Amino acid sequence: MPVTADSLAEESVLGACLLDPSLLDEIALAPGDFSDARNAQVWEALQNLHGEGVRPDATAVAVRLAGWGKLGFVGGGPRLHDLAEIVPVAASGPYYASLVAESSRRRAVAAFADSAGAVSRSSLTSAEMIERLRHRLEVIEGSAESEDGPKPWAQVIERGMEAIDRAASGEEDRGVPTGLVDLDKVVGGFKPGDVTLVAGRPGSGKSVLAAQTAAHVALDLELPVLFMSLEMRIPEIYNRIAASRLGINLGNFTSGVISDNEASKLARQAGMSSDSPLWVDDTPSHTLASIGAIARRFKRQHGLRLLVLDYLQLIEPPKAENRQVAVSMLSRGLKLLAAQLEIPVMVAAQLNRGPENRGGKVPTLADLRESGSLEQDASVVILVHREAASDPKSVRQGEADLIVAKNRNGAQATVCVAAQLHYARFASMAGRDQTGDLR
Repeated sequence: MPVTADSLAEESVLGACLLDPSLLDEIALAPGDFSDARNAQVWEALQNLHGEGVRPDATAVAVRLAGWGKLGFVGGGPRLHDLAEIVPVAASGPYYASLVAESSRRRAVAAFADSAGAVSRSSLTSAEMIERLRHRLEVIEGSAESEDGPKPWAQVIERGMEAIDRAASGEEDRGVPTGLVDLDKVVGGFKPGDVTLVAGRPGSGKSVLAAQTAAHVALDLELPVLFMSLEMRIPEIYNRIAASRLGINLGNFTSGVISDNEASKLARQAGMSSDSPLWVDDTPSHTLASIGAIARRFKRQHGLRLLVLDYLQLIEPPKAENRQVAVSMLSRGLKLLAAQLEIPVMVAAQLNRGPENRGGKVPTLADLRESGSLEQDASVVILVHREAASDPKSVRQGEADLIVAKNRNGAQATVCVAAQLHYARFASMAGRDQTGDLR
């Protein structure tokens, strides 16, 4: 390939980092910032090795690329050794990195200009064109002026005091409530950037709580909610939400035996809630990437306030050496998504068989299936336990415990609720909840 100013700057960055790997902590470039795909691949290998604590010299990079089947693509081992000799002083690496970053932004602006022409020729309305182009421009601007990274204490003080003032004036977002009054008293609602894990054994009611919360936030509070179910299909989801909110026995939906009074309730609810900001995705196969893409689009287009996923183990796992690592990657990815979009993410998850092997069968954090990172990444963990599910003779028929086993911003507690699963819902014992038409 012909040598250009861009490729020379890119090779100089790679060479500087091969000489002094500590520059990898200082230079904030992504593989996509490199115009030469070969250089992008070398950069990815450098970052990969450095992240693992391996010194990324030319030989180590060659071995890693060979393992990926990419060594020949980048020019072989000799080219890597040539890169290490291209700059006489490693300290010039940050300067060349700034040139690479500037060239990357210029290419992005050029692509933006090209896309503007394509958008103008589309069938979108003018408002939709503006929104699409505004988002693309924000992405470019964000790459140039990112707010990520360490903040000085003075700025921490300023932001902290501003948050206190907003809370005092009622402007601060106090969290999205579940509608279950007793549970909300403990967790204080779901906070933007937090992941709340609702976990239980099959049949415990974790999906019931997820759907009930999504419906409350969207239909009662009129806040935009995206409910993604990888297990239930649209008719089943509708049946559960309608049963929960209208007090209609769930079995009536599946049997098709609906009384005139129930039919009237359904018709009235349809008329009153048809424009509610609730979106339901029942695609049975999703990856972390596809979930992130949809959530970002809904955040941009509708101001998404809550993402609910049912359930984690059905998400198609990323490639990893084992299932535990894959689940850890999913868990971390959802935490990053919540932080990036500044919304709460509620995730249903399945517990392992640990509770079934203990007396009392009460679940604990240790029962989170396949990965301890689920506990680590979640801000709140709610374990759903119904004693009557494992003991038909239990005196606690019709009751359930919502065990708040982890609460990063508050106390741990056990909330006892009525398990009205024939209505596909939970309810506070005192009947003071704020969800549904009947309460």
